[in-house]
Amino acid sequence: MFILYIFKEIYKRMKVNYRFLAVAAISLGLIWSCKKTDEGNISKDSLVSSEKRVTLENGYLKFSDQKSFDSISTVLISKQGVDLEAWEARFPGFKSYRTIFKNIQDEYEKVNSSESFQAFKNKYNDLVTIKSDSSLTYKFGTPLSSLFTNAKGEVKIGEDLKVYKKDERITSAANNSKKTQSIQPPIFIGRLFLNTYYNSDSKRRLHVELWYDEITGADPKQQQGRFYFAVTQEGKKTFGGWGANETDLSFRDIDVTMMHQSYYAPSLPVRYNYRLASYDAKDFKGTFIVDMGRMAGYGTNIFGRGLFTSRGVPTVPQVEFAFGNGG
Repeated sequence: MFILYIFKEIYKRMKVNYRFLAVAAISLGLIWSCKKTDEGNISKDSLVSSEKRVTLENGYLKFSDQKSFDSISTVLISKQGVDLEAWEARFPGFKSYRTIFKNIQDEYEKVNSSESFQAFKNKYNDLVTIKSDSSLTYKFGTPLSSLFTNAKGEVKIGEDLKVYKKDERITSAANNSKKTQSIQPPIFIGRLFLNTYYNSDSKRRLHVELWYDEITGADPKQQQGRFYFAVTQEGKKTFGGWGANETDLSFRDIDVTMMHQSYYAPSLPVRYNYRLASYDAKDFKGTFIVDMGRMAGYGTNIFGRGLFTSRGVPTVPQVEFAFGNGG
């Protein structure tokens, strides 16, 4: 038997600056646990004290155990923006893949010729993928994993070194073993959909993605899954291609139902609901994560709807979706 914790508040009319996201994300998300812990109760102010549970080892972050990783990664999501960069700075020599990718995006904005494009491509070939429309995307990992992995896709949880690979696998090597094996998800993992919307002159576009991420510890019963939206606005560059630009993001009438299978009650899937009436992120650049909460076990079904717009792409149809293995 497991105890379900529900922390749910819906903000009816709410406009925030991303320096307040720590409070907002925890209030607007649903944070779940299989057993009674203080996970998810780490506030923005107390995150500093959690650093003793995170150290730098061989260029990657090492979380002391699965519990620390689960709770701290939840707060990292809420620190999107300058607060996240400040937290990273507490680990000299470490840069998250998110920060690296952002810096590469900034450099890409300066590319203004075929020669500089080729030089850029050669320089960052191992770190980013340049798509057919000349826009940039991650070489490995996910929007969530980019918050805590390094330039090699590495993160360590306890004694388990995990590596996000360029072929979309996650490998795991415990206790310094050279042997690795792919982590196989029970149902699905990764990006579930990508919808792209353009403004009237096709010079701005908005990407709306739905993702599912999970990290399996040494004990699979510690597994935690997370559904989230990733939203990015891009502008058309003078010299071809697309690049992320600063904008205001708006989220309205999000209503989602999720099903998770728990290892503690395998014959009884658990139903979760996430609702968000209204939320605004001002002056944001990059990929914004709308977190729907960490849940015990693994996800099997998700369906719902929501409205995602931006200052540059203000007219977008409501998104409706359904994924899973039936039911």
